[in-house]
Formats: sequence, C-alpha cells, structure tokens
Amino acid sequence: MRKRFLCLCLIIFGDLITFYVSLTIAYFFRIKILPYIISTPEFIYDFKHFLYLWWLPVIFLSFFAFEGLYIKRFSFSEELKHLSKAIFLSIIVIFSIVSLGKMSPRVSRTVLAGTGVIACFLFPFTRFWYKKLLYTLGLYQENALIVGAGRAGQLIACGLERDRHYGYKLVGYVDDDITKKAVQVNGHYYPVLGTFKDLPAICKDKHIQTIILAVPSLGSERIKSLFMEIRQLAKHILIVPELRGISLLSADLDYLFYEELFILHTRNNLNSPVNKIIKQIFDWIGGILLFILTLPFLGIIACLIKISSPGPIFYTQCRVGKKGKLFKIYKFRTMYVDAEERLPKILAQDRELKEVYLKRRKIPNDPRITPIGHFLRKTSLDELPQIFNVLKGEMSLVGPRPALPEELERYYKEEAQYYLQVKPGITGLWQVSGRNKTDFYFRVKIESWYVQNWCLWLDIIILLQTVKAVIKMEGAC
Repeated sequence: MRKRFLCLCLIIFGDLITFYVSLTIAYFFRIKILPYIISTPEFIYDFKHFLYLWWLPVIFLSFFAFEGLYIKRFSFSEELKHLSKAIFLSIIVIFSIVSLGKMSPRVSRTVLAGTGVIACFLFPFTRFWYKKLLYTLGLYQENALIVGAGRAGQLIACGLERDRHYGYKLVGYVDDDITKKAVQVNGHYYPVLGTFKDLPAICKDKHIQTIILAVPSLGSERIKSLFMEIRQLAKHILIVPELRGISLLSADLDYLFYEELFILHTRNNLNSPVNKIIKQIFDWIGGILLFILTLPFLGIIACLIKISSPGPIFYTQCRVGKKGKLFKIYKFRTMYVDAEERLPKILAQDRELKEVYLKRRKIPNDPRITPIGHFLRKTSLDELPQIFNVLKGEMSLVGPRPALPEELERYYKEEAQYYLQVKPGITGLWQVSGRNKTDFYFRVKIESWYVQNWCLWLDIIILLQTVKAVIKMEGAC
C-alpha cells in the first residue's frame, strides 16, 4: 500500500514537472520566436505571472484523474489516447475560464494553446520513460499470475512482456495439467507453480495482486465457478474471453441487467462513408506533409543509389490495390539489376533457404541487396517513394502491405475480401509487429484484423510506431 502511494505521488509529481516544462517552452516560443514569424502585440508579463496561476496544472491533473490515468493500467497506445483527450479538455476548460473571467489581457492565449500542443507530445514521452524507471525500481509493478498455461495464457504473457507500460510483473502460471512445468514465452521461461487448488497458497506466498483467467476452453460454468473461488485472493481479476478474430477495437459494451448478459456491438468502421472521407483527407494532408519533409532525403538517397551501383534509381512493380485494381508501386532500388535472374540459382543451392523464402517471401542476408540497399531496408527508407502512390490516390499512409497478384491468390484466400476493401499502405501493422520474425500467414491475419478494427486513432498509433521502428532500424533486410 505504501509502495503504491509513493508510486502515485511520483507519477503526479512527474506530470507537474512535464506541465511546467511544456508551459516554459510555450512561453519562450511566444516571446523569443513568434515575433520573428508574425506580427504580435507586445507581451508585458514575465514567466512568474504564469507560476501564480496555480489552477492551470490543477485542471490538467483533474482531467488526468477523470480519464483514469492515476488508478487504471493502460497499454501505451491506450494511455496516449486518454492523455490526448485529457489535454484537449483541459485546454478547452482553461480557455473558457479565461474568456468568461475576462482574463484575456492578463493571460496569453497563445501561450496556453502552445502549452497544450507541446504537452500532447511531451506527456507521452515523459510518462513512458518515468513509468519505465519506476517499473525498473520495482515501484510501478503488480505481481500477476496467469491461470491457464495454454495458448491463451501464452499470448497474454507475450503481450504483457511486450508492453511493460501495463506495469504487470508475471510471476508464473497455474494449470491443472501436472505435466507442465514451465512455459516459454519469447525465450523466457515462466514456472507453472501448481494446480488450481494451489491458488490460495500461491497467491499468499507470491504476493499476487492480479490474477488473469486465461482458460476460455473451460466453458462459462467452470470459469464462473473458478472466478467465485479466486475473487478474494487478489485485488484485480482479469478474464480473457475467446473472441479472437472478431472486430472488437471499436466495439461498444451493453448489459442486460436481469438476464446477466453482455452484448458486444461491433462495427466495420470502413463501411462508413464519413470514415472513408476522413481516412482520405488524412492521407492527402499526411502525404503532402511527408513529401515536403522528406524531399531533401529523397534527393540524397537517389544520388547514393546512383553512385553505389549501376541501374535505375527507382524500382517499380505491379501490386494489387483497392477492389483488385492493379497499380505500379514505387520504391528505391535496393538490389542489383540482375536480382531476379540470380534468385533461382540461390534457392537451388540451399534447400532450407528455399523453404524460408516460400514461407516469408524473403531471404535472410540476401546477397542480391546492394550495400546502400541494406541500410535503406533496415531503416525502411526504400519505401519513401510510395508517397507518390499516396498522392496519386493508389495507396494510403497506413494499410495492408501491398500484395503481388500471385501472393493474393496463394496466401490470402478467404482473407482477400478484407485486403480488397482498402488501399494498401506505406506502413501498417505488419511493419510494426516484428516483420522479420513473422511468416506470411501471420501478416495476412494481422492485416485482416487492421481492416476489421480500423479507426483513425489506430492509424496514428501505427505511424508513431513506424517512426520508432525506423529510428531503431527494425526494418526488413
């Protein structure tokens, strides 16, 4: 209890520091930079004036609390959504107070608006790092136990291990299969500590705060019985239902009180004409901005390709677009010009390599790639020319990986219906999901999931994850 309270205080303290850093940057931008850009009225108040406005951070922290940012545990992407909402509402309320209270002459609305914009970028960054620090120090941790060492339990462990932002520390598993001694997840082994009947002793001995029920195959009656047995053993009980493959990201939850039934209202967002227009506008604006920002890099990369090996700068190939329409995709050339002629010979020399190629459609350490090509693929910069496809309306910023006609027929099968609903993207879930470590069938599944669960926020998260992947050089090679 004391550790949790200390953690809460440190998070609030960190949020206060982040707020005042955002305010400071906005203030100095207003007085030092903005006057050189546009004509602005003279600003007579010094920074101390803003420090006396104690109610500004109080409004921010209040909306953070309202959004559950101090008591609930979110994934980083979900926390980002709640942070953005809380900051937006805070700025709206602050502007209303300033206007209704006739405080405009004494409070710069430019500084307030700038604080909100900077906070949208700064809060996710600072919260990510100080939560990571608190987790390392053992303050932002809850001991978690997974009930069920089957497929569902392994997937839960994989997810919690990937996103430490939740703050769960997995202690191990319990399972009624006595032959299971440990579960391997991404190279880590988690012990199976006992069976269901051992739960009370295990929870007490390991100081378990969260129990995750990941046994959907048991059936509703057995899960209900198990829940009744363990609900007093831990502070939080999480239940994992068997609903994979159903579009749930934008689902609404309804409840029939007397019948004790939940109703999930799912929707296909991309069937909505309004959402289609929103995605199109997002692509146009994003494509134009991306083209302007990357124009110098396009020129430099083009020169490097010309210098490094003979041949054209761009590589074009026929891909399948929305509704099955074929189009030419643009990429920077990363292979030698005779790469296609070399492929049969390379595969004929190594049977295992051929199997890997058929499974992933890629060759590890491909000898056909040029020296500059390795760098371009590692950083995903070879995909930059696809901006032209976006501006031509053939592709989207975010979407499924552009597929070859033969790939669509061979690998997608019944999932092709989802692929054909949308434009393929420069980036997508595949690109930010460890693409070198996944086979083609997994790519097809997650791309279908993307189409079924699309929302604008998902596109924004994928774009942010793509920037991270480019910086960390996690691209294909």
